[in-house]
Amino acid sequence: MKHPSLSAHAIERYRQRVDPAASRQEARAALDRIVSLGHRRSRPRHWMRGERIAPGLRFVYWAGRPEVCLLLLDDVVVTVKTRELFRAEPRHLRPLPRPRREEARWRWDGLLDEAA
Repeated sequence: MKHPSLSAHAIERYRQRVDPAASRQEARAALDRIVSLGHRRSRPRHWMRGERIAPGLRFVYWAGRPEVCLLLLDDVVVTVKTRELFRAEPRHLRPLPRPRREEARWRWDGLLDEAA
């Protein structure tokens, strides 16, 4: 299996989202380590709500950094996502809970109002 290359965008996202104190070289080394030791999956983790699945897109996870996910497309690490990024999602963008079945249905009680 070919070792993926790292995009400049992924390096910057690592520095922004994971380790702001890291230099570009340190970020590159950290990403190389995650890619080398991580597992590639075709599905995102449960905490990555709303993340789309696309042909050729892989999600790379490593137990040493379980809060970090690398998105791999055509053997290039294109970006870095973190669990905190999904926690910080604005409330209005979160999916609403589904109503319970009895609340979801409207039923007519057979009575008419006086105005009718």
